[in-house]
Amino acid sequence: MSNNTATCGAACGNLDPNIASLGLEISTSGLTTVYSNTVTGFNVGVQINDANTLTVMYNAIYDTGTAIVKAGNAPALNSLSINRNYIVNAQANGIDGNWSITSNPVISGNTIIRTAGKWATDSTRSGDAAYVAIKGGNTASGSAPLSIKSNKVLFMGSAVSGFEARGVMLTGTPTGLSLDSNWIGWVGNSTQAAYGNGVQINNGNASQGVSLTNNVFQGLSLLTSGWECLFTASGNNAINMTSLGQFCAAPLASPYTVAIVQPTVTLTTSSASVPSGYLFGKNYSASIPSGFTFKNWALGDGSPRVTTNPDTQWFYSSANRMAVVFASGSNGALTVKDAAFSN
Repeated sequence: MSNNTATCGAACGNLDPNIASLGLEISTSGLTTVYSNTVTGFNVGVQINDANTLTVMYNAIYDTGTAIVKAGNAPALNSLSINRNYIVNAQANGIDGNWSITSNPVISGNTIIRTAGKWATDSTRSGDAAYVAIKGGNTASGSAPLSIKSNKVLFMGSAVSGFEARGVMLTGTPTGLSLDSNWIGWVGNSTQAAYGNGVQINNGNASQGVSLTNNVFQGLSLLTSGWECLFTASGNNAINMTSLGQFCAAPLASPYTVAIVQPTVTLTTSSASVPSGYLFGKNYSASIPSGFTFKNWALGDGSPRVTTNPDTQWFYSSANRMAVVFASGSNGALTVKDAAFSN
């Protein structure tokens, strides 16, 4: 399933929890790949029901209630990869699911962005109702534990009273779960108040036997929150943070201070002729500040990330989108800048 565009209009109850509006619903067998689709609105962007071996990759999902979810009442999956998707401003959750009926799940390489104050209800999104980018838990009996690796979770905008955001939430007893090489952070200027927690431990055993390695936490209020932290931790860095792990016997990360300067981004309509099958193109260019080097683009349509600056990207369909440039600095620090665009 590829190159589809699904948009939920104002009348379809896209964020009403009592209306099951779905952008893409996956019920299949065998080896299946869902890729390069663009979904806007809906209560759920991509709902995974039953499948044998499923890969969900390169999809762009905007302004949903939850972006990607493994349904809790569906049959078990033998293998699930949620890989390199681009998720922007899901209201409640980025990636969620009943992992206890899923075997060998891997959540990797996704870019998940949430802007505080995007939704009118954000002032009440705290505690159990806080925004969560990725929810992790137990997998099916006999399965390898959940792997959450090489994802970027970006909180944007000024803090909003009553709004709380979590990078990852751990539930149940997910012994063996791996959190590796993720970047979770907030990038703002000196007049803004940092917000967001890196990892929420939702119950007493949720971090027992969990591996926390080579992650970078940047500009957050807390590195961890919730219950006692029992991670096996190594190689983590905390950039511009004072919290190095709530309720932890030892710091979970090495602290560093890095001066953050945001890039400037220029997007222009491409003057070149549009290749067959595409609707429009954009030229991308970013001015990277001193001390940082260009890392990658997230280009708004879920496609593979362009690795050069400047560059041009072509689009299949008309939509309001967000492009983000990432630049890397010392000790794993990132600076970012976004730019909204359409055709």
